Amino acid sequence: MPAITVKDDRECSRALVGRGRLGRRMAKHPEMDPWTEAATERLRARFADDGVVRAEYVVGFVKPYGVSVWLGTETDAQRDKLAAFPGLHASVADVLAEVGMTESEYVYRGVVVQSEETVQRDYEGSWFYALR
Repeated sequence: MPAITVKDDRECSRALVGRGRLGRRMAKHPEMDPWTEAATERLRARFADDGVVRAEYVVGFVKPYGVSVWLGTETDAQRDKLAAFPGLHASVADVLAEVGMTESEYVYRGVVVQSEETVQRDYEGSWFYALR
């Protein structure tokens, strides 16, 4: 089952993930580290009751860098429930602003919710492959 992409607060659709990941660990964006680390902590805390146990970042190659946030839950049921939350897009945007992600450098594009259950089942346990 593909990840659930939340394009904005009004639309939840199932979509296959595109190609071209430039994630935090692979990034040539050293200025990302302070806000991504802080954002990960806050996102995990804010959505802990929804089962979020991880956050990943997919970043574009051209400035201003487009940023998509991936929230990881333990189960498919948690993923589906969180992706249907009407305020998810805005809540993630608020966290990114709180931790200092500047719109002049980075542009928040959206949030994707994926589960560890699906990553184990469909991607051989690899978040790297799931994010591709």
